[in-house]
Amino acid sequence: MKRLFRLTVLALLVGGWALAGSALHIVRTPGHVIVLPKNRLTFHDTYVDTRAWTIQNVRQHPDVTARIVQVGKGNLLSHAVENSTGDVPAQLADAIAHPLAAPPTTRPAIVDKAMAEVHAATQSVRAVFD
Repeated sequence: MKRLFRLTVLALLVGGWALAGSALHIVRTPGHVIVLPKNRLTFHDTYVDTRAWTIQNVRQHPDVTARIVQVGKGNLLSHAVENSTGDVPAQLADAIAHPLAAPPTTRPAIVDKAMAEVHAATQSVRAVFD
């Protein structure tokens, strides 16, 4: 009975974190980390590190860029546009309106690393509950 309770609590915790992850954008910019609600539940662009972004990256991530502009934080992406002294939100909106070809579908190495860390954490949690 105790094991079933622990398993239920673990399932609720993991499910809650998964739901939270699908509902939020966590955006890292130079000097800031902001948390924004997404427009729809999805795991795409849950964590985005924009510190090395260029205008091409803005075009490849239109949902998160549009959300940043919608909440009035567009100036946090001034490092990604060509003319950071101009109207940054307008430049971002223009970049979203004229997207490039679809980004490659290959999985980046950082995703493989993150998946390995999640697997290791899962093993640690299992060891605690066994």
